Formats: sequence, C-alpha cells, structure tokens
Amino acid sequence: MALPFLPGNSPNKQLGKEKFHKSQHFDYSNGIPMLVSCEKPGIGGEPLDGQKIKPKYSVYPKGQGGALPSWLAFDKQTYRIRKFNIYFYLEDDTIQVVEPEYKNSGIPQGTFIRRQRVPLPPPNDDQFYNIFHFNLDKQIVLYSRTFTVTNCDTFTKNFFSKLGIRLNNPATIPADPYSTLREQIEKSMTPLRPYERRDTLKQFLDHEGVVLRFKCFWDDSESMFGDLRELVLRYFLADDTIEILEIIPPNSGRDTAAKFLRRSKLPKHSVRMKQPGQLTDRTVLNVFDSSKQGKRYILDSLKTGAVTEDFYKDCDLTVGRGVSVWGRRLIIADCDDFTKDYYRSKYGIGARFISHSSKARGAPSDGGSRLTLRSQRGLHPGAVQSSPCPKAPKARAPLQRLWLRGGLTEFLPGPAA
Repeated sequence: MALPFLPGNSPNKQLGKEKFHKSQHFDYSNGIPMLVSCEKPGIGGEPLDGQKIKPKYSVYPKGQGGALPSWLAFDKQTYRIRKFNIYFYLEDDTIQVVEPEYKNSGIPQGTFIRRQRVPLPPPNDDQFYNIFHFNLDKQIVLYSRTFTVTNCDTFTKNFFSKLGIRLNNPATIPADPYSTLREQIEKSMTPLRPYERRDTLKQFLDHEGVVLRFKCFWDDSESMFGDLRELVLRYFLADDTIEILEIIPPNSGRDTAAKFLRRSKLPKHSVRMKQPGQLTDRTVLNVFDSSKQGKRYILDSLKTGAVTEDFYKDCDLTVGRGVSVWGRRLIIADCDDFTKDYYRSKYGIGARFISHSSKARGAPSDGGSRLTLRSQRGLHPGAVQSSPCPKAPKARAPLQRLWLRGGLTEFLPGPAA
C-alpha cells in the first residue's frame, strides 16, 4: 500500500549513506587530459539515469612498452577495404593487379602491379606463382601485401573444372566503412535541381561538316521598291543552326550583303526581347535577408518559370513549306541531291521542285492591263477612244561602256539595233 504524498510520509533517500563525494570532471584518456564529467557517476558514486559504469579493469592485458596516445600510436594508419582485379596470364604465368577507380577515394588507383612474374613469399622466394596457387577464399601474398581471392568469372571456373581443381565457395567482401560513409553522404545530398544530361558531343561527332542546302525565295514585292529575292538556306546538322545567304544578280542595284542571316538557331515564332535575368540557368523564387543569417535564396527546382523556345529542326524544313525568318516568310523551292538523299533515307520522303517565277505568282501581263485615264472627262468608252493608242517605246541605240580600274570613264554611242 502506497503512502499518501504528505509531509512526514516521504522518507529521506540519503539515510544510511556514508559517501557523499562528487566525481571529478577532468581525467586522463590515453595519456591526454580531457573533460570526462559525462562518463563519471553522480554524488556518492551512484550512476545517473541511463548511465552504465565501465569496468575498472580490462579483460585484455596491457602490452609491453610505454603507452602512447591513440593519435600518435595509430598515426597514418587507416582501415580501408580495397578491391582489386587479379589477372593471371596462362601463356607465361604473369600476374597483373589492377584497382578499379572509385569516385572521391582519395588514393591513387589504376595499375597496382604491372604484368610480371611474381615470386612466392620467403622462404620460397626462388619460385614463382602458377595457376595451382590460386583458389577462392584463399590469401596470397604479392610483394608483402596480402590479397584475399573472393570470386572469379565464368571462364576461370570452367578452366579450373577442366583441370580437375575444385574451387572453394566464394567469400564475402567485408564492408568498407569509408566507402559506406561516402555513399551515405552522397545519398543525403539534395541538389538544387535534378541534373539534366545533355549529350551534344555525339551529335557533333556524327554530323560534323554535314550541311543541308535548300534554295528558297522571299517575295518582297508588296513593299515599296520590293522584288523577288532568291536565297540559299544552309542547315548544319552538327548543332541545328541555320545560315541564310542571298543570291544577288549582277547590276541589280542592291548592295551586296555578306549574310542574310548569320549562323544561329532560328526560332519558329517571333519572340520579344527578353528582360534582364529572364534567361538564366536557375530561377530564384524568393530572397530572405536577416541580420543574423544573412541572405538565403530559394531556387525553383521544378522549373515552373523556365523560358522555353521552339527552334527549327531538320524535320521542319521540306520543299514547299514556309520558314519564318524574324518576320520574313521564306518559301523553300528546291534542295540539292545530298539533301534529297538525306530526307529519303531518314524520313522516307522525296523532294520536288517549286517554280518561283513572276508568272507563277500571278503577275498581270502587259496585254491584260487596263488603262485608267483620270485626266479625261466623260464616260470611260469615250475617254478610251479619244486617247492615243499605247505603243511600245522605240529601242534606243545601245552604249558601249568603257570600264577602267578606277570606274566608269565615258560612254560611246554604238550602232542601232
């Protein structure tokens, strides 16, 4: 029966105790003065809640010699499990040891022992290793380093079975604490966003120097002093870029431009000028600033505000289709033989020729033009009858032009045609 918690009914737990000393806070651990108050018992030597008192004496005897601190006794000594591949060449009984490369291992890796005949450990160092010295779950010493053979490939197993040698069971590779720690650290890392692998090197190596050539035209007759422009469109398969050159006929009166469009990726739709900071690799959602923590950025890992642009590809360029070049509509009329073979082999389509002459565009002929006489009075039939008949202008005498290096010097009249 429990007594009620009233004055006089709570016994004193210190009755009968004779030791009331406190534990010291400092002690020597492996010869180094350290703070050990958390490992010491409470008042009177009683253990605290959840504390386990270590035994005063160890079951392991002390070694001979002077005691050294751990940081000095185990200096430059680490526990690492290193994995190797041992190659034994049957033609000359040579051995090669190669260590696979691991990420962030911190040690040089690669060829550990070059291909050579390896002698047996002393006192049999006058002999060399052969095929009968190898077996699974067996240790071999190569130049004072002990290797444990854990497993082998299928060819080695079949070869040993043909020799009549029974292999042991494969051994288990112990876990490497450092490699396990590195794997845990890499798994706990949360990148700012999932990394997207964009392998453009393969496309560059496969299609370097491969260019698709199209003949196209631009009808600019609706504008003042406009004309039909002939152009050549080049599509580079190495990086999906487009270059447009203009074919300017001689004595056309137009200035010779180097390029109609420089080599670049051509968007399908006209885009506005991007604002500063709109095209970035990482989008910042918000910025927090405090006097204690400083600035902190929150990035958009889902790419909700990413700006995407649709560019022209080789599948969009076919004969008869229009191409919008920054507001100018170009019509693809023809292509070369290599481009035709490329589209026939990849997409299974053939190219055809499209005429882009003035008659094909529906330009009115001279005979079908209608006279419009705004200066005559009366009805239209009377105005037409009172007007002179239109006649073709007479051919003038051509001029023989004399050209020098400095330019046009004089004109000489020639005979009439």
